[in-house]
Amino acid sequence: MESLLTAPLVEKLLKDEIDVLISVDPMFNDDRWLRRESYRESFLVLSKDKIGNPCTIEDLQRLSITRPYISYGAGSQDKIVCDRFLRSLNVRPLETVTASSSYVITGLVHELNGWALLTPTNALSGKTFLDNLQWAPLPEGKQLLRSTWVVGDSFNREQQVDLVCKLAQEALKDKFAPHIKNFAPGLANYIEIVSQD
Repeated sequence: MESLLTAPLVEKLLKDEIDVLISVDPMFNDDRWLRRESYRESFLVLSKDKIGNPCTIEDLQRLSITRPYISYGAGSQDKIVCDRFLRSLNVRPLETVTASSSYVITGLVHELNGWALLTPTNALSGKTFLDNLQWAPLPEGKQLLRSTWVVGDSFNREQQVDLVCKLAQEALKDKFAPHIKNFAPGLANYIEIVSQD
């Protein structure tokens, strides 16, 4: 088992140096790859608890010009998706600060009185700062979902892909969701395990 940024793991999978990849990157669309969607989660607005939740798109637009937007760095799949989503709402942050990890993002939201779009699983890595931060769904019923995939070679890794998907879902349900509930009640409601039936 290895834990790295997505790009090096994708390279290892392509070179048959690892058997199965758990990734949010939706690539691997050709017939060589078997993909199982393990779980999906909603992006939420993370901000300082004194700012107030953005209830409308106008609130989010106002937030984007009055507070720094904390984002992942270039090349991050989450950054690409979130930037595209914000543009579709005509939300154009006046100041953007990029970070290398979810822990750093939550810390910067806290320290810089900023805001970010994060998923619940990413939030937990910054649990040190969660006491003074608030979460809100995207305004006006908008949704932005991120899926986590288990990927392997379709010709000889189907059993491994299915096993890893099952184990990842069990870990999420039995270990991770209760852990999230301890630090941020309600946050686990934004994670959905995908049925494999």
